Amino acid sequence: LAIALHRTGDLPGAMPHYLAAVQHSPNFVEAHEMLADAYLEQHHTKDAIKHYLRVLETNRTDFNLMAKVAQLMIITGQGRVAVGIYDYLLQHKPNEPKVLQGMALALASIGNDKQAMQILDKLLKDDPDSPDALKLLALIHAVKGDAEKAIELATKAHQSAIKRGNEKL
Repeated sequence: LAIALHRTGDLPGAMPHYLAAVQHSPNFVEAHEMLADAYLEQHHTKDAIKHYLRVLETNRTDFNLMAKVAQLMIITGQGRVAVGIYDYLLQHKPNEPKVLQGMALALASIGNDKQAMQILDKLLKDDPDSPDALKLLALIHAVKGDAEKAIELATKAHQSAIKRGNEKL
């Protein structure tokens, strides 16, 4: 019933059913993930994290979910936890650009701009026109107060995204 209500847009009506499912069957991992997704849709990030972590307790190889949790940790000010997650992910996917970009963002979120920029520079050596790496580098420069460099990099990222057929960045 929760899924049907959720699909019809009745997320408030679905929530009690999701909650009942995880209370009735605490080991029902899929229910925890659906509940976490629902919490996230409602911008209840900390509740979503709690249930995503429950999913990861039983599935330590869901690298996409780990990366999602790491991103949520950054959003909630838990950058050090995110760095730990990305460190684990890098042990398994050392050359994955999205994981390296996530690590750079996590490092920047805890004030380690130098190491974040080193990672992004490495990514840009491999792919000089990477829109995502350029965008993150622009954000770091913006936070550091270098508006001119940030604008230059953001413009380059946008132009690169358009060249690659992705008008949205």
